[in-house]
Amino acid sequence: MAAVCPSESVGLLPRAQLLCELHGTLGRRSKGGEHRRTLGLAPDGSCVAWATGRTTVRIVPWKQLCGAQGPVSSLTSSSLFPERLIDCGEPVLSLALGSRGTPSGRKARTRQNTGICCGNGDGWVAAKSLGGQGCWATREKWDIGLSLEAGESRKNGEVWTSGSLPGFGESGNRWRRFRFGGDNLLLATGLVSGRLQIWDVGTGQFLLYLMDHSAAILHLTFSPDGLLTLVSASQDRTLRVWDMRDDGNMVKVLKGHPGWVRCSAFSPDSSLLCSVGNGKSACLWTVKSWHLRAKLDAHHHDVVSCDFSPDGAVLATASFDSTVCLWEPQSATLLNTLRHLLPPPSPIFAGGANDHWVKAVAFSPDGMHLATLADDRLMRLWRLGEECPIAVASVSGGLCCSYTSGGWVLIVGTSDGGLQFWLPPPHVPTLQQLCRLSLRLHLSIADLHSVKLPASLSRFLNYLDIS
Repeated sequence: MAAVCPSESVGLLPRAQLLCELHGTLGRRSKGGEHRRTLGLAPDGSCVAWATGRTTVRIVPWKQLCGAQGPVSSLTSSSLFPERLIDCGEPVLSLALGSRGTPSGRKARTRQNTGICCGNGDGWVAAKSLGGQGCWATREKWDIGLSLEAGESRKNGEVWTSGSLPGFGESGNRWRRFRFGGDNLLLATGLVSGRLQIWDVGTGQFLLYLMDHSAAILHLTFSPDGLLTLVSASQDRTLRVWDMRDDGNMVKVLKGHPGWVRCSAFSPDSSLLCSVGNGKSACLWTVKSWHLRAKLDAHHHDVVSCDFSPDGAVLATASFDSTVCLWEPQSATLLNTLRHLLPPPSPIFAGGANDHWVKAVAFSPDGMHLATLADDRLMRLWRLGEECPIAVASVSGGLCCSYTSGGWVLIVGTSDGGLQFWLPPPHVPTLQQLCRLSLRLHLSIADLHSVKLPASLSRFLNYLDIS
């Protein structure tokens, strides 16, 4: 069943409150397909990063404060690191922030590589894994340290070559260039050339390049399990999986999209990956084997954005056909459709320039709300199971959005490289929803089906009540 709402009632809906706006340096574009602006939030909520111009990324520490009128967000200085402006040297189309952590009950894996290393007089050091795929290169103007199987060796400010590395003349020596700990916050930037850059946010230092894509990188995402798995989506029609715990070694190339891959998202337990792009289907991948699990077919135009609910029970896909589809990802079942253009257009009109292209979708942390951005210059806030948006806001050039970890603030990135901070209407989750959220975080749909439950309770736990 599709959620519908008379178009004349949109103007009567409550309005989200704009808290503040940080302006960018680019001119707005009417269509966001050519240069995608992106933003990233640190996993611990310590900072926000976004592309402010063609080559620059701004990182601002911030925290959520509680004001007299309720929760508000203020940009503040942080004791961890100051505000940073990073020049990436070429146009930045995507970025992501990630840090290492060991999830509860899971032991972090460690792995070493066998590889070769070489350098030159310009300060470039490159390495290639002998037992894996991919390569990286880094310009070393600070300490270089390689952890060898026989011990460590370090030279300050010097460039190592394969001949001068202790023990590297012998085959079988193992090295691990980077040892990311729990305090390392990494910034990954995707460039128009197809290269990835990895930065240390705490120090502001450039760490390495990841090079294997043959076209521009449109989206980056780190896995939420803290294992520093990075997925890049590119115009070369592929996704590539990188293991940052293994010096950025490339793990897998994912093929299955007929055109550009525009966005990808991990499920909260990192068991599934959804990818969308130029085509009418969304792809679901099993992370353990990186095999294609299912294709989700319901849209009539390119699918450009996707996001999982916090419990992983619902997947939202946004398309240029003016709709957002809500799926049960395990069974690939369509639960509902949120329409931004009414009456619903014919498939032929929806597959063209309908002036209501939906560009972004994001779930709130409570799992019952989501935000969408469309070409009609409106941001809509939805509640699952309701026919109409619960609030709207005028946003010109909105291209991407993300809720903060507390869910009180919605951050919107615009086509001029700016950021807008919005305060959605206040909402207290029901006890039922909190219980469902907790249960679905720990129980899969197979677990639910293995238990005899009343029909009404089973329907509720499987989110069939939103259809």
